[in-house]
Amino acid sequence: MTKFKQLSTTSKIVILIMLVDIILLIAAAILNGLRISDSKLIYSQLAAERWQTGDTKYSQISIFTDSKNTFYKTDIESMRSQINKKLYDDNFITEDSSSRAWIDAYSGQTEASLRKDQSSLNVNVYAVGGDYFLIHPLKLKAGSYPDLTSPDSNQILLDEYVAWNLFGGSNLAGMKLWIGDDIYTVTGVVKVEDDDPTRQAYGNKNSVYIPIEAFLKSKRNDSFQSEEEKNVAINCYEAVLPNRVQNYALNTVAEAAGIQFESDEEKAKKKSQLIFEGREIVENTGRYNAVSLIKNNKSREYVDMKTSDIVYPYWENVARTEQVSQYKRLKVCIALLVLPFLSFIALLIWLYMKRNILKKPFALLKNKIDNKIEEHKEKRYEKMLAMKEADDSEMVEGLDAEEE
Repeated sequence: MTKFKQLSTTSKIVILIMLVDIILLIAAAILNGLRISDSKLIYSQLAAERWQTGDTKYSQISIFTDSKNTFYKTDIESMRSQINKKLYDDNFITEDSSSRAWIDAYSGQTEASLRKDQSSLNVNVYAVGGDYFLIHPLKLKAGSYPDLTSPDSNQILLDEYVAWNLFGGSNLAGMKLWIGDDIYTVTGVVKVEDDDPTRQAYGNKNSVYIPIEAFLKSKRNDSFQSEEEKNVAINCYEAVLPNRVQNYALNTVAEAAGIQFESDEEKAKKKSQLIFEGREIVENTGRYNAVSLIKNNKSREYVDMKTSDIVYPYWENVARTEQVSQYKRLKVCIALLVLPFLSFIALLIWLYMKRNILKKPFALLKNKIDNKIEEHKEKRYEKMLAMKEADDSEMVEGLDAEEE
């Protein structure tokens, strides 16, 4: 402390600034670490990381639609065919390949009334297909996921609120429920995340998950519904594809879905950068890294403007809420780095201005290092020479002993 008091005012200020810089750097590192850690909790956005094996990078892509631009099963089959062909042409899929190169899922949301004996409950129905539960590994409280591969599988997965309201428990595998005239067998019960964004996005109606093929079959059997009502519109398509080259997965899915990206020139000519179309494509993988957050925040100030009829499923609304939170924390991190950055620039300027004065001490330091290196080399050489002389001496003594 006494030595610090003896320093000049300028030196004291420099030391204090350095201490503040260190504190700010540590704070920024901790906050950024927490930000990245929180992004790993949004499981619906991590399908690529879970599926990825080996050195090949993967990316998760999602498409959301409004009510006029939904997909139907024939659209899904066409998209799958195009994606498969693209991956085959680019050698991601081979004829003798035993493992799957990619996965996809699709879902549509509607409403229905569940019945159990004399009780009934209005719920959100997620009619799901493909590898839905690989991309969305919902946490099971009991039981298992429905079989999404068989059209004859009238199975249903309940959330914990539906299970409690209709049965008063969670161990319900094998129990029966009615939707219209069709009987569904309960396979399991899933937990609903209790964080605030999920509660808000999930809504007041509770949810069930049904294989889309089985749900379509039951709707076709309903004579009171029109042909349009007998279809389940798919308003969400998701895929996890190889992504060795930047935007490869994004462009592959977009091309299969008939979505065209605008060039920079076309974007510059537009009066508005907001979405007015009926389909929106999102690259989920990497959406929370710093570059993506800054890039996607350009139109964030207009987030309250509703320019399309696209309704996002609850998991995408949760992801978008996290995106806003991530950007806010990123801004704090950047603010914390401003002073250390300015200090570093000031140090570079000072070193440049003092370069002639600093030449001598740097030259002395260089000479000192060079001398140390030479001393080390000489000692090493002397040691090797001594070892050689010792070996020669032992050899001579051995020869003398043999002659005797």
